[in-house]
Amino acid sequence: MEGLYSAHEFVIAAHLIQPYAVAYASALSFHALSDLLPHTVFVATTRRKTEVTVEELGLRFRFITLTPHKFFGTQTVTIEDQPVRITTPSKTLVDGLDRPDLCGGVVELAKGLKRYTGDNANWTQLTADAQQLGNRTVFKRLGYLVEVLGLEVGEWLDRWRAEISHGETLLDPRYGRRGSYHAGWNLRLNVDEEHLLEWQRH
Repeated sequence: MEGLYSAHEFVIAAHLIQPYAVAYASALSFHALSDLLPHTVFVATTRRKTEVTVEELGLRFRFITLTPHKFFGTQTVTIEDQPVRITTPSKTLVDGLDRPDLCGGVVELAKGLKRYTGDNANWTQLTADAQQLGNRTVFKRLGYLVEVLGLEVGEWLDRWRAEISHGETLLDPRYGRRGSYHAGWNLRLNVDEEHLLEWQRH
């Protein structure tokens, strides 16, 4: 471990637990799907581990324990000549739609989806990842955000709507039960559309 703390924070994360994958807000930032530069490094794992703080670097490592069936969709990238496991762009977005609180909230996910759309967008893979994750709330947030953003996704909206669960879900779980109800996606819109899209006007 000597000399490790001069390394990139993701390289440090690779030495703290196995199995692991840099995920959530950290992966969103790495894939340029968010402008946030979180001081906390989010690490997905199937094991339990308490947070690790490296005071000299002002870094905190937060470990999110996943059930094994949710631990998938990773790739290896090279950082400072070291292999680092990180969630793929599609799995990163699906993880965020599952847990917006670990990605800076639903506004950051709206930005991420907007940036994901384009030549590199793989809605087939993103949909498969969402199905494998097994939380049908993901499809509610995904469909609504894509609709509000006006993204061109063709028939995918109808396919996602067919996947949603019954019952009401909060658009952003960090906030309480407020705002209007969207019957089409079974969502309580506790972040209004103006706030959701404010970043597009700047």
